[in-house]
Amino acid sequence: MRNKRNYRKTVTLILALLFGILLCPAETEAGNNATLGADGQIYIKNNFKKTLVYSAEDRKQGYMFESYVDEGKVKLSNKSVGKASSCEWGQFDFYPKKPGTTKVKIKNGKKTKLTGTIKVVKFKQPFKSFKIDGKSYRKKVKSSHTAVFLNDSRLKAKIKYELKPGWKVTQVKKDIVPCKKKKTYTLERGGMLDIYLKNKKRGEELIVSVNLAAGSDSGDDWYE
Repeated sequence: MRNKRNYRKTVTLILALLFGILLCPAETEAGNNATLGADGQIYIKNNFKKTLVYSAEDRKQGYMFESYVDEGKVKLSNKSVGKASSCEWGQFDFYPKKPGTTKVKIKNGKKTKLTGTIKVVKFKQPFKSFKIDGKSYRKKVKSSHTAVFLNDSRLKAKIKYELKPGWKVTQVKKDIVPCKKKKTYTLERGGMLDIYLKNKKRGEELIVSVNLAAGSDSGDDWYE
């Protein structure tokens, strides 16, 4: 009987590990246990550390965390830094209030299921210049995730940028496919470019997306 129980435990553990590997995104940060997914969602494990951006947009939209914990109450040591929702279906939301640091605990009853640290820093402009077809869009970048939708009157768009010191490009995706890191890109109609940025010293991550929309009936560019 004991052998059967041990066998079941072993099989269950192996399946859980395989399931976790399949769910875990490729862009894992070694030693941090916190990963920024392709959709901007943050995947975390126990003892995670994550630096988030505070801006007017981020305060309103918040951040979504994938916790690998089914459910539980999220407790913050410093409630002045942000507000967190309860963890349900393995996810919880965090809304930054101001720069600072807070410890995080996900508790199910009296038992602590997961711990971590969230640091909130004020938004910093990563670009020295950011131009599309010669026009500056630098001031439009002002939160952790900026989306620029261009009208469909143009068939191509040339994107050119230069980063400020202290920033680096961690990944670039063109039409959802990872591509070579460059300072100039050309988008064709219907195309999309995602630029992933990281502050080398503070650790916060930003995403800037440009979409040359096809089928838009608006003559104006718009942003999120």
